[in-house]
Amino acid sequence: MGARSTTPIKRLGSWAARSSATVYQAATDGFVVCGGDGNDPQSEILTDSSNPPTSVRGSNSFNGAVLSTCCAPVKKGHYYKMTMQGTTTFAFWIPLEP
Repeated sequence: MGARSTTPIKRLGSWAARSSATVYQAATDGFVVCGGDGNDPQSEILTDSSNPPTSVRGSNSFNGAVLSTCCAPVKKGHYYKMTMQGTTTFAFWIPLEP
């Protein structure tokens, strides 16, 4: 029989609304989700250790009136920024908690 793991189990925390084109710093590991709909919706997530972040970790684009979404993981301490284009847009952060 193997040894018991001492690594704490992580759980998803509470959703938090975020704004487009704003740089945030992650207090914990977590995920960002963003998107939009309407004519030619586009979404992009940038995240890395730079402020502002420059590495694209997620993007999506569609032609036509459909929902465009993307999701990306973010490391604790890293910065993240989302850009969305469309008639209706949304952006959320969900942290991983012990």
